[in-house]
Amino acid sequence: MKITLTKISYSAALSDETNAFSATVCIDGVPSLTVYNRGTGGGHDYGPFVPRRGPRLDTPEGRKLAAYRAMKRLEEYAASLPPRALPGPEAYTLQPDADMLVDDAFEEWLREGDVKRNLRKLKTHVLMVKDDKLYSIKPHTPLPVSIEMVKRKYPGAIIVNCLDAAAAEELIRQTLTQLIHDATNERHLRGTMAASYGPQRLKVVERILAPEPAREIRPDID
Repeated sequence: MKITLTKISYSAALSDETNAFSATVCIDGVPSLTVYNRGTGGGHDYGPFVPRRGPRLDTPEGRKLAAYRAMKRLEEYAASLPPRALPGPEAYTLQPDADMLVDDAFEEWLREGDVKRNLRKLKTHVLMVKDDKLYSIKPHTPLPVSIEMVKRKYPGAIIVNCLDAAAAEELIRQTLTQLIHDATNERHLRGTMAASYGPQRLKVVERILAPEPAREIRPDID
């Protein structure tokens, strides 16, 4: 089963204990549910998908029933997956559920957006990977000169600008994947999301999160 998200609205400013977003959940490419999280902790809220065009489910009861069936498919698929180990002082495992599958799809969307954004920055900034973290350095001199200055100042770092296009993209994706995954695990370890894992209650989403522009979370190094 392939879980993807479309029509994503995300607010980094409102993302406190969890990611604040709303989206449409697609199961094997078919829009099946809406998902929503306020960013203040706890699990996601799910509701029925109502298409703007094409055939509609005529009654609220019919829409709820379709959403219930989709949630049941998600939970059954998640229950068939092996438990996941979460790092921490006392390592433990969690059985995947619908929230985890949605988190995976959201992480992928977030990562790919960051990859494209950082690839564009290669033309104007010095990007380096140091201690498994990606840094963006705003140059105060011509870019080639700044690259050489960064090389001398951080001899153990990998200068992404010096790699070919394919290697640069792969390194950025690899680094961001780990960073985003670690951030999600940190939320799990705080218990804000882990407390909600288990059978999901079906809730019709009546309020949709207003999208806000995402903010850059990695500060420049001067």
